[in-house]
Amino acid sequence: MHCMTVSLAQGGMGLGAMWGREKASEMLKEAGFMNTVIKSLPHDFQNSYYITDKNAGA
Repeated sequence: MHCMTVSLAQGGMGLGAMWGREKASEMLKEAGFMNTVIKSLPHDFQNSYYITDKNAGA
């Protein structure tokens, strides 16, 4: 509950800690990041790790 209310209080989007892979991928693409790969670790089922590159074709 902390992340969302702090974000909203500071004019943010209020996404909180549970904004999902779809929204994260969409926002990364809008920010110019390409070739995003989402990974997870066997012992860490709650978090997603985003591997991406802002230099397409580099």
